[in-house]
Amino acid sequence: MLARWGIWRLGGRDFVRDIVAQFVADAAAVLASLTAAVASRDSKGFREQAHALRSCAANVGAQNVYRMCLAWRDLDAQEIASSGSKYMQMLEAEFDRVRGAYSDAAGGRRLRSGQRSRMSESLTLPVA
Repeated sequence: MLARWGIWRLGGRDFVRDIVAQFVADAAAVLASLTAAVASRDSKGFREQAHALRSCAANVGAQNVYRMCLAWRDLDAQEIASSGSKYMQMLEAEFDRVRGAYSDAAGGRRLRSGQRSRMSESLTLPVA
């Protein structure tokens, strides 16, 4: 996604690293807020935080994070009480994988044509 929008070409590797670093920091804070919303069965707070994370994830190509948050946009308090902890475990695991893929890309590892990163199914991040 970043490459499609020209962000990579616009600002180069350092610019993209800054965007990704900001996403990782912001997403970690939102995950904490989502966990608190689950604990308090706050469906409105959960939906608001999931919406914020969904938007950020879309901007940096974290497609599975985006899809998870999109699927949760209409959860009610009962669903959060019954499944919220499971959802948070899934989201945290996906976020860890995305963070690892970003770390790989930021470390300058280049992928050959046809080669896939650890998160190629859920992350579109230019590494060239």
